[in-house]
Amino acid sequence: MTRYFAKLWHRLRDLIDYLRAFRKNEQIDLHVTKVTTDDYLHAAKKLHANVYLYRKFITEKDIKDGFIKPHLDPYSKHSQYFVVLDRKNKNIIATARQIQVRGAKGHDSFAMMLHTPLYKKAQKAIRHYAPEDCVEISGLAKYRGVSKLAPLLLYRQMWRHSVENHHKLWLLACDVKLFLRLKLLFGPAIQRAGPVTFYLGSDVVPAMLKIDSSIQAMHKALLKANFFERPLRYRVAQFILKDVPLDMLSSKEVKALEAINNFK
Repeated sequence: MTRYFAKLWHRLRDLIDYLRAFRKNEQIDLHVTKVTTDDYLHAAKKLHANVYLYRKFITEKDIKDGFIKPHLDPYSKHSQYFVVLDRKNKNIIATARQIQVRGAKGHDSFAMMLHTPLYKKAQKAIRHYAPEDCVEISGLAKYRGVSKLAPLLLYRQMWRHSVENHHKLWLLACDVKLFLRLKLLFGPAIQRAGPVTFYLGSDVVPAMLKIDSSIQAMHKALLKANFFERPLRYRVAQFILKDVPLDMLSSKEVKALEAINNFK
C-alpha cells in the first residue's frame, strides 16, 4: 500500500510540475532542431556520454574523446540526432535520437531487438512492419535542472519528423519513469513490448508506438482521463499537435485532431 501511494504521489508531482512549466511557457526559452552539422552532432554525442556517465550507466573507461566507445554504442553511426538549445546562449541542453535501419541488418539494426527480451506477440507485431518503416527512439539526455518541457520538445520534433517521413512504428527501450511520462503524452498508442529488464545501467521498459494512429490514441486517452489528468492531457495534446502537417495525416488522424481541438 505504501508503494502504491508513493507511486501516486510521484505521478501527481509530475502532473503539477508539467502544468507549472506550461503555465510559465518555458518552451519559449527553448528551441529544438534536427542535427544537420558536425558541431551539433559532436555536442549531442558528448552530452549523451556526460549524462550517462553522471548517472553511472557507463564509466570513464567507456568514453573516448568525449564519446561513448563504438563497441558500447554502435548505433550512433546510423542515428538521426535532435537537440534542444537554450535560446539565450545557444548551448545544447538536451538531446535524443532516432536509430534508423542499417542496410541488410533489417530489424537487427535496432538495439531493443537485440538487447531486451520481448513478448512473442510484440516480436510478431514489430516484424510485421518493414524495417525501413521503423525507428528506435534512444539516447535521451539532458542536463540537471533543465525544464521538463525539453524532453517533450524532443519527442514532439521526433514525432513530427516521423510523420513527415512516413515512419509507421517507434521502438523504445526507456527508463521506467520515462515510460509513464510517455503514456501521459501518447496514451494507449504506446504499448509495452516486453518485461522490465536491466540494460546499459538501468531498468528499462521495451515499448512500441504506432505513429499512424497516435492522434487517435491521444484522443481516446483524453476522453478516458480522470478529472485531475484531463487538463494536462489536453495541454500536452495541444502542445504535441501544434502546426502538425495535415497533408501528411490520414483521414482518421485528421478527424481525431479536429476532435481534440474541439474538446471541452
